[in-house]
Amino acid sequence: LDFRYIEVTNSVMTGFPGGVFSGVGLTNFNRDKWQDLTSGQRATALKAGAMAAAAGYFNNVAMDKTSAVAAREGGMNIFQANAELRAKVAEFVEADLPVVKGELTDKYGLQDVDAKIETVRGLIEKWKGLTNAPDMTEETLAQLYWDEVLSKVDPATYGMD
Repeated sequence: LDFRYIEVTNSVMTGFPGGVFSGVGLTNFNRDKWQDLTSGQRATALKAGAMAAAAGYFNNVAMDKTSAVAAREGGMNIFQANAELRAKVAEFVEADLPVVKGELTDKYGLQDVDAKIETVRGLIEKWKGLTNAPDMTEETLAQLYWDEVLSKVDPATYGMD
């Protein structure tokens, strides 16, 4: 509903692996403004960033539920990706890995790409484990973001060069 997709499509597939939207810079700062803040203010902004990210996630989950009801009432076909389709996507990802490795090496000049890919795979599994708790709340997710990521950022030096 918030992006009015309901007006331009008649079918939605849920549970389809591979979709990630990372385009919202909810807590991005202009570099000059960031550098004008005191270290304490930057620390507060980092803590607020953890809370904002968690709130944004739970807001999106609530909006998805509301949107699904409205979409079904409007006649939209909403269906779940089946296991066969999810398996085909996983097969494609593995088959495409040499292309990705080539681009990372040739186009972007990265070194030790295999190790980087394994690091990312490990992080994905780690975060699946951390975030799949059935009793996850906005507060526990914010604390998780703080503990695992943002508390490790030094507000005295980050973004200051």
